[in-house]
Amino acid sequence: MRKTEQSAWLNPHSSPLECYMACKAMAKGYAESRKTDKVRSSHARAFCTAADFIDLFDDGLSDDELGQRIEKWQKAHLTLAARSRLHLVRQGATRSKDAVVVTFPNGETRSMKSGKSSLITKAVIEQYAIRFLKEPTVLWLSESGKKVVERDDSLAKRLGLRIDPSKALPDIILVDLGDDADGSGFLVVFVEVVASDGPVHAHRKKQLTEMAVQAGFELSSLKFLTAYADREDPVFKQTVSNLAWDTAAWFVSEPDNIILLEGEIRGA
Repeated sequence: MRKTEQSAWLNPHSSPLECYMACKAMAKGYAESRKTDKVRSSHARAFCTAADFIDLFDDGLSDDELGQRIEKWQKAHLTLAARSRLHLVRQGATRSKDAVVVTFPNGETRSMKSGKSSLITKAVIEQYAIRFLKEPTVLWLSESGKKVVERDDSLAKRLGLRIDPSKALPDIILVDLGDDADGSGFLVVFVEVVASDGPVHAHRKKQLTEMAVQAGFELSSLKFLTAYADREDPVFKQTVSNLAWDTAAWFVSEPDNIILLEGEIRGA
């Protein structure tokens, strides 16, 4: 690569077209080079690194300054979903030996053992619930191994919903008390947390529906959700075809969005 091309690539004020042409010239130059693969790779990394990224390796930066520059670089070059994925990875790494503390909508907290499932569960209660429900409360919460973390028997009794741990209950049961005086906004949300397997498939949905109907709930007040870490997670790609119709899928990395699997449209 000629110096003018290298300068164009490293110059943060260069246009995207200038950067593209510079990188294209660089690739051609290395293809024709007789240097070793190791040297070519080393030079390619140097030339193809943007100037603002190189600045992150300044030894004179304090910890606070480095943190600010990293955050600025991520916002400039990474999508929100990518930044969320990084956050999930950091959470998994820093909490590998610690309990995951879940904060309920009423401010109470519960501790769950560390792991991917617990991190997804935490996000469902702290992020999904406040985004998609009007007045959420946690009726039931369990973790891997069927350990009961939270069980609000008094609320369940008032609702007429019998919680029998011996049955195949979901990972989470959320209740949206709604804000309508006539109770029309009331919802029961059955949530399955999927870190490896176990989405709301057709048979699972049938089981949960029967349990709720036996308690006297209308079908219109029931919702079913499968929660994943990310759309790029292999487990989502492996299980998406098994998700039941008239359920939803939600992702920790994209908390403001939801996928609705609408079934048959009657009267269409």
